[in-house]
Amino acid sequence: MSDQEGSAMREQILAAARAIHPAQVELRRDLHRHPEVHFGTHRTAGIVAERLQSFGLEVRTGVGKTGVIGILRGRGPGRVVGLRADMDALAMQDRKDVPYKSQNEGACHACGHDGHTTMVLGAAQILSGLKEQFDGEIRFLFQPAEENPSGGALAMIADGALEGLDEIFGLHLWPELPVGTVTAHAGPTMAASDYGYVTITGKGGHAAMPHLCTDSIAVAAQVIVGLQQVVSRQIDPLDSAVLTIGTIKGGERPNVVAHEVEFSMTIRTLSPATRERIPHQIEAILEGVTRAYGATYAVRWVRQSIPTVNDPLSAESVREAVREYLGGEKLVETAPSMAGEDFGYMLAQVPGCYFKVGAANAEKGFVYGLHHPLFDFDEEALMVGTSVGVGAILRALARAR
Repeated sequence: MSDQEGSAMREQILAAARAIHPAQVELRRDLHRHPEVHFGTHRTAGIVAERLQSFGLEVRTGVGKTGVIGILRGRGPGRVVGLRADMDALAMQDRKDVPYKSQNEGACHACGHDGHTTMVLGAAQILSGLKEQFDGEIRFLFQPAEENPSGGALAMIADGALEGLDEIFGLHLWPELPVGTVTAHAGPTMAASDYGYVTITGKGGHAAMPHLCTDSIAVAAQVIVGLQQVVSRQIDPLDSAVLTIGTIKGGERPNVVAHEVEFSMTIRTLSPATRERIPHQIEAILEGVTRAYGATYAVRWVRQSIPTVNDPLSAESVREAVREYLGGEKLVETAPSMAGEDFGYMLAQVPGCYFKVGAANAEKGFVYGLHHPLFDFDEEALMVGTSVGVGAILRALARAR
């Protein structure tokens, strides 16, 4: 493609992104009003399938239970490139006071998946109008249950969603970056996400006679203090890890020594070796402290996602798209996030890149982080993610690997 042809296509794509933006806002707000959690994304999947069909794509439904795939073929054979969006909401209450506030009790799009779905549908719409200008196949993957420990990505992979793919991209709205910016880099970009559920059992009794009891609350307190040393004193400071105690429950009355305490934690790591090591360090502390005080423990581990690791060539495709469609000043450099993302399972099988689209705008009040009950985003980001996604895909299709 000549420079002149490339410039003409760029203007065509940007004009298309501007033209569809009002409809994108309308769709995003509809999805926000009707959030669905886990694998229960039936309404959302139905809307996605209908839109994809209207763009002339071949559509597969029921992939990974409630996932949807749209297939767009170009003018001839070539590479097969994917673009993935997650569709599910969080099981939490929406506390915003906006016209598009969630109408589903206990469900809220507090992680931007309504925006992700909208942007990938926008990319499908624009690219469907360009199918005579590229060779190859584009596969648009709409995934349920990203927020679910059982993993919608794994369910879609098991149903063959990645078969034949040469490369795949994913995107996430990012409220830590201003709207209009994008970040993408090679290597780890999101962390492995694991959970531990611990029960410490002592011997209950009267609070006035602690010498006849084994106080599980006191034991749990010692364990938790010890766990704070795992990252700060047993992990290389140049490595990245997070250990957070998120819940604790024990006791029934102020004058009763608690027989049992339960607490839960999340562990985030970028290094596979560190990921394997930390649970052993935690269990060594549990074993030592409970034995010293005459208590016992049980722990259940849940591995939710592996690190999300970007391929260098795929990351550069995104970075080139940002430079072309937004300008070089809109490409920002960031460190990896310790948040988890099951797109890592897809990147473990197919090279690709997970990029983050700035969503914050303090002047408009879009200042709350992901998973906050007041989370919202500047909808100008929809045009940004859509156009960069289109640009990255076209580069990946044109590149020999």
